[in-house]
Amino acid sequence: MAEHKAMATPRAHTRWRASAALPVAVLLLGLGLTVAAGLLELEQTEHQAQLDFQRSADRIADDIARRLRQTIYGLRGAAGLYAANGRLDRASFGAYVDSRDLPGDFHGVRGLGFIQRVERSDVDAFVAAARADGAPQFAVRQLQDKSHGDLYVAKYIEPAGNNQGAMGLDVGSEPVRRAAAEQAVRTGEPALSGAVTLVQDARRTPGFLLFVPLFRAGADPGTPAQRRAALVGLLYAPIVAAEMLQGVAQAQAGLVEFELIDAPDPAAGSGVSATVVYDSAEHAPSPAAASSGAAATPGAPAAPHTAARYQVSRPLALPGRGFTLEAHSTPQFEASVPTAAAWAELVLGTLLSALLAAFVRQQQSGRQRAEARARGMTAELARL
Repeated sequence: MAEHKAMATPRAHTRWRASAALPVAVLLLGLGLTVAAGLLELEQTEHQAQLDFQRSADRIADDIARRLRQTIYGLRGAAGLYAANGRLDRASFGAYVDSRDLPGDFHGVRGLGFIQRVERSDVDAFVAAARADGAPQFAVRQLQDKSHGDLYVAKYIEPAGNNQGAMGLDVGSEPVRRAAAEQAVRTGEPALSGAVTLVQDARRTPGFLLFVPLFRAGADPGTPAQRRAALVGLLYAPIVAAEMLQGVAQAQAGLVEFELIDAPDPAAGSGVSATVVYDSAEHAPSPAAASSGAAATPGAPAAPHTAARYQVSRPLALPGRGFTLEAHSTPQFEASVPTAAAWAELVLGTLLSALLAAFVRQQQSGRQRAEARARGMTAELARL
């Protein structure tokens, strides 16, 4: 009997250890499966949110490109006027611009104009002809670079009220404007300038000039030299960036903010640094800003949005020039990401695992008590 009892005691300890380990194993297995399922759900949710955010950024890029294409169509309409009449004069050009709904059709466009390339030796004759064409006060004005042998002079710009100081301006006397004008002539395609401060913008905010080359009727120039020889002039539109991009971010229901950055190609060796042309956060409607009358400094570098959970930086090819679009999520977008279901799954799975482990432990305890009572009864019978 003593030997049997001695052998039973180790077996009892072994069974006890096994029974104690089983609930722990059940709990750990349940927790492992729960965490794996929850993490998978969170990963899928985050992936979908990133895709949704990317699509919002793509819609912003498409909207910016669409607004510029609309302006190009308007300028090419003026080219149609030249094709129909064989010439452009101040009266017909002004009538064409008056026929268009500038604020409704062309976002941020202060006017439509026509630039003529003039050799410096021909400036006096050009001015006399312009004055005879309904502009008796016409005069040529240059900016900082007066060394070129040719000028790109704004001959017409309408409506005049929105473009004080622009008529007669030699856009070729400033490097950024001149580079875009010459690119349009050289390629025969629309070209957008880099960020400039428009002379007609009293707020001195960043803007652009959009150029569309106009060639002699019947000409089909195929080389830069042929295009230069066949050039009639450049149709152009001065664009205020903040006005052009107003409402783009709001079209995404306040879920995305963005910066448009004029980032010249480093390979070009221009030495010009990147410029934040527009930051939607600075132009978003704000009750506090409206009540205080405060305005952001135009063209200042944007504050980094390191706290945003979702961010996209992508090149944006606009007519003849590359920009960078940087988009980041707003708190509203991040709050809309449905992560609550994944966290609820984690909590529920943890609770169920704990309950199952407790149930297994309770069942084992009951069985152990029954076995102990049976052993006790067997011992009593043996003593009898």
